[in-house]
Amino acid sequence: MSIVDTNNKNDTVELAVDAPTLPPSLLHYEIRGQIDTSLSSSAFNLYQAWDSVLRRQVLIKVMAGLGANLEAMLNEARLVASLKHSSFFKIHALEQDGDSLFIVMEAVQGTPLREWIKNHRGNEKHIIEYVYHLAAALHEAQAVGLVHGDLQSANLLIDQSGKIRILHFALRQDRNVGELQQLRQFQQVDAYQGIAYLAPERFSDVEPSPSSEVFALGVITYEMLSGELPFANLNGLALVAAQVQTQSEQWTWSSSISLKAKELILGMTKRDSVKRMSYLEVMQACQEMRPDDPISVSAVSLQLNALQAQLDGMARQRRKKIALILALVVAISGIGIWQAKPYWPQIAKALKPYSESREMEQGIAALSSYAQVPIQDQLDKANEHFERILQRSPNNAKAVAYMSLVYMSKYNNEKRDETWMQKAKASAQQAMSLDPNLAISQIANAKVLQWHHRMQEALNATDTALRLEPDNLICWINKARILLEMGKVNDLRKFAEDGTKKFQDDRVLPELNGVALGTLGDQKGAEEAYRLSISRQPDSVNAYSLLADVLDEQGRVNEAMQFLQQGLQIRPNAQLYGAFGRIMFRKRAYVEAADAFGKAVSPQKGVFGSYFRWYQYGEALMWVPGRERDGIEAFRNAKTLLEIRLTRSPDDAFIMSHMAFIQARLGEFSSAKQTIHRAIEINTETANSYLFGAAVYELAGDRETALKMIALARNLQFPTAEFASNPIFDGLRKDHRYHP
Repeated sequence: MSIVDTNNKNDTVELAVDAPTLPPSLLHYEIRGQIDTSLSSSAFNLYQAWDSVLRRQVLIKVMAGLGANLEAMLNEARLVASLKHSSFFKIHALEQDGDSLFIVMEAVQGTPLREWIKNHRGNEKHIIEYVYHLAAALHEAQAVGLVHGDLQSANLLIDQSGKIRILHFALRQDRNVGELQQLRQFQQVDAYQGIAYLAPERFSDVEPSPSSEVFALGVITYEMLSGELPFANLNGLALVAAQVQTQSEQWTWSSSISLKAKELILGMTKRDSVKRMSYLEVMQACQEMRPDDPISVSAVSLQLNALQAQLDGMARQRRKKIALILALVVAISGIGIWQAKPYWPQIAKALKPYSESREMEQGIAALSSYAQVPIQDQLDKANEHFERILQRSPNNAKAVAYMSLVYMSKYNNEKRDETWMQKAKASAQQAMSLDPNLAISQIANAKVLQWHHRMQEALNATDTALRLEPDNLICWINKARILLEMGKVNDLRKFAEDGTKKFQDDRVLPELNGVALGTLGDQKGAEEAYRLSISRQPDSVNAYSLLADVLDEQGRVNEAMQFLQQGLQIRPNAQLYGAFGRIMFRKRAYVEAADAFGKAVSPQKGVFGSYFRWYQYGEALMWVPGRERDGIEAFRNAKTLLEIRLTRSPDDAFIMSHMAFIQARLGEFSSAKQTIHRAIEINTETANSYLFGAAVYELAGDRETALKMIALARNLQFPTAEFASNPIFDGLRKDHRYHP
């Protein structure tokens, strides 16, 4: 989109003119065309016009029907008109008529930034200059309390003099309208419709801020240097999930992007808004990248240069490391060393000599702590320690293998971001090539194999690891989980019991033992195992949800709810909300179940990227009167995410059964039947596939085939409780042909 006359006529789209009625003070402007603003996330009309007095082309932005918001819009527009930086369009006139606002702006000839990128991408010298000027302009706006609100390449232009221009400011009302519409209709949104420039916090209905603008500027910088957006191949839910879940370190980085440019982008696009660079820091970084060709001699840049010169002079005067650090602290504080107290941990770290063995020990300890109580801080610490080793020894097989486990934990930590899976896989392969005789290399490899549903290979790798290190807890836990997923419940029970006795402080093996006992029908034994897990680690909430499930199955609903509430007080997570939802669903309290499952898929509280959570949410919604459409939307989200899993594990009968049910819920009965029969062909000995098959055929209206599927399921280990509680089977159970 362009809202100016451009050199490329294909970039300016004139619409059929529905000329607005101009107020008397603007009657000397002649409306000549309307500009297409559909690619902007803002809501206004824009017109080309001719100023008959000064005989020049102008643009007129019309914001109609402002109502009670008029005064606020007018005040904000006046602030926009006060901006002086050359990147801003000049505002010639500002008029109101009733509850409408008319803004007359200069018309600039030039090339839309996206068109410019096609011919100049990677031109770092020009790009860094543009980034500097954009940061300077936005810093000026920040000084008067303004944020752009719609910063994206579609709203930037390279004019005929070679300057980068900001096409318009999204005033508060049109900014909110556009963004709410985007977030509500993200299924149809692609990366070039503005959403790709939103900072992660913006998906939680957070107002735009200078920090979120810096993030957008970082994305634009990446786009100019690489020629495309970070997730240009994604759209809809997958794009939103990528925006919310990933960090810019995970983007695809071209080798043509210099290290300094990459560091600049990373500094602007940190997920934590508090840690992002400010406009001034962006400007300073741009200056430093072009020391022989200064970009600006503004007062701000002169102050920054003076500060840098002062710091450089201090550095030259102090040769010893500790003296240098203390001097920098004084410079940072501006008053005294006592004010630099928040920096002392970093200073101590800088002074502390590097020890690979200590880094390895601390990294393993942090990762082990995270395995017992999944607190993000511990995972971050483990990541930091292993990265410090790899910075000095890139081929340290042990550190590479542990980094694979870190990546896998990040993948499994509530979000299911596929980028982490790919990193885990690459690191596991590297570790195996460096040293396959390390137990941790085998475990890293086994975890990747397990997630790709190559279970026997994963079990073989884990057994190899156990032979190498029989007392390694990670090896024991990994084997137990593989046995569970393979359905070898008796083997799991014996193995988990042995491990529970061997590792007296571990809470995971008792949990897995409880799952095995519950599957074998020993509910009391499962309850004892879960209580043991909680006694060993009260801060880990997984056992609370598992215990609640087993208590509910025994009819002890009040006790189950007490444990769930206890777990939610410790640390709310998707597993607890999921357990609460399952209990409510079995009680046929579908409104409460839907509310719980909704929390389990929310970006703030749950697993936004888990197909299974969306699947549960969708099914609960289908039984809430008036929420069927929302249920269908949830199933669409589940299908999108599950397709990613199936691409990675195309022969997984379990998730294939889920896909068949989702397809049936979406009315895709032919595909659903093909999918469920494929799942049954892969694994004929699992009741789960037949149960889902019965649900698919029941939804399709084929009761006879549904009854046949139930009969086949009953010949195996039939999930009686699930069958009895699922309302899909109500009619089937009442059918005279059904024989329990």
